[in-house]
Amino acid sequence: MVGVETCFAPPLLRDQQQGQLDQILSGPAPDGGLWNGRKVADYLCELLVRIV
Repeated sequence: MVGVETCFAPPLLRDQQQGQLDQILSGPAPDGGLWNGRKVADYLCELLVRIV
């Protein structure tokens, strides 16, 4: 589109952190169940030491 600026935020995870997340998600969630958005967000909050 003409006149529309596109803004991109920097990636939230570095390559190493993305690899950790991929590995963690290949197994069961900490409670033994399936991963869902809330559980991933909780994991990312701990990994990044910030609110996601």
